[in-house]
Amino acid sequence: MINIKKALAVSLLMLAGTAFADSLPDYNAVKSAVNEGKMIRIAIHFAKCHAVQSSIPAVDGVGVFTPNEVVLASDGRVVASLTHFTQNDPNFPKRSTYQHVQYILNADNHLKLTAVVLSAGDFAPLTQEAIVDCEMGSGVKIYS
Repeated sequence: MINIKKALAVSLLMLAGTAFADSLPDYNAVKSAVNEGKMIRIAIHFAKCHAVQSSIPAVDGVGVFTPNEVVLASDGRVVASLTHFTQNDPNFPKRSTYQHVQYILNADNHLKLTAVVLSAGDFAPLTQEAIVDCEMGSGVKIYS
């Protein structure tokens, strides 16, 4: 009979090896991880980023995003995007909207985040694009 405690301990040890994310410190590490087919997670500390163009109020918090699709563009950029449905956009209370965000990481270790709020009915833009620039290691950290 298998010892339940030993089986549980072995299972937890196996999970522990995959539970910790690898920090990707720069553009080259991110590019390599994506090239190897690894999923990435983007952690953004908004207060440490610079608003280039903003149509939405500043966010003082941290967001973690896991894009499903990431592209290594022919010009070297690492490009990802997310679109999600919400009824909790603070600018449009009790209104169904989509928030579309694009992330572009360049070789200079700067990530450009571009966000726009869209109408859930017809995808018409409800805001102008907000553009934020974040530097790797400060305003943005990426994990695989």
